[in-house]
Amino acid sequence: MRVARAARHLYGLAKTIKADPRKKAYMDQALAPAVDDDLDSLELFNQNDAARNAVLHERHVRELTAVVP
Repeated sequence: MRVARAARHLYGLAKTIKADPRKKAYMDQALAPAVDDDLDSLELFNQNDAARNAVLHERHVRELTAVVP
């Protein structure tokens, strides 16, 4: 029963969101694209060596693919 109730609730919530005319205007920090300052300050990008290496790799790729005017 709990699963059916949860599914019904989520279906209703999804229906409400789809009907909202302002749904595409919604933005919060979790949905915003990461900028260079975020890569240094957010814990997500500094938790461990793998995360820090991914940030370094992304910066290196951006540097190599940057369009020079």
